[in-house]
Amino acid sequence: MNYSRNTQKREKKEDKIAMKEEKNWREEHYNCIKHKSLRSVLHYKFLNEYGFEKGPVVVEAIVDDILNLVNQFYCKKDVLGPGRMLWFVVDKEDRPMRGKTYAQTKLVPVILTMVDEKDFLAFKEGTPLSEIRKQRIINWFFEAYKQGGLMTTLDASMLTGREETSISEIVRKYQQQTGQMVPTRGNVHDIGPGITHKAKVIELYLKKYLTPEIAQITSHSRQAVDRYIQGFERVKMLAGKFPEEEIPHLAQMSKPLVKQYLELIPEEDKKENKSAALSKNKL
Repeated sequence: MNYSRNTQKREKKEDKIAMKEEKNWREEHYNCIKHKSLRSVLHYKFLNEYGFEKGPVVVEAIVDDILNLVNQFYCKKDVLGPGRMLWFVVDKEDRPMRGKTYAQTKLVPVILTMVDEKDFLAFKEGTPLSEIRKQRIINWFFEAYKQGGLMTTLDASMLTGREETSISEIVRKYQQQTGQMVPTRGNVHDIGPGITHKAKVIELYLKKYLTPEIAQITSHSRQAVDRYIQGFERVKMLAGKFPEEEIPHLAQMSKPLVKQYLELIPEEDKKENKSAALSKNKL
């Protein structure tokens, strides 16, 4: 009996030793294997090659950011899907400012549809490929906007191999034909030479649409809509008191924009402005 117990104790002890040795063996090999990851390579470079002196904790945070960015650039197949592509565009919340460069602008990843079943059906029904391509371009702007980004006409130009002026014309015609604003970066962030989006906002405002409705129709923020309306009202007020050539300076707006706002002032308001101006001159 004692022999049997001693044997069992010895075997248990040997098992524990064997398990500990196996654990040590696995840890030893793990310590070798784990350094073969991208995370470890980046850690090593920061701490040993780049002369980074903030310590491993800060390095860990930086590496996390880098890996997250890498994941954004390289979508998995099940996320991207056939007929779709990844593209980086300007974050729609990152508005331009004077002196701010594109390199200082935040970008976000968006997935754009290059071709899908709707294109196949349109082709089957006889839609010219040129029209399918135009609709695809328009769709990109809306897809990017829904994902929190803003495409530029230059983005679409690079993706299609067409001149930027051609893309702008496609956008202009779509807006003219449908009455719907395309959420290009120029339209939403109020940059570039085009000011027709402001005119569309004011047209809806004059038709008694509310700010939330105008924002939804034109793909603008409520703040932007209110800003355009305030600018229009400022021009309308100045139009009854000062010569047209002085209004851009007084309103702090460009001459083309002021001209467009003046053209949008209802006739009855223009008559009131003229009457007010005449009364002022008589005095």
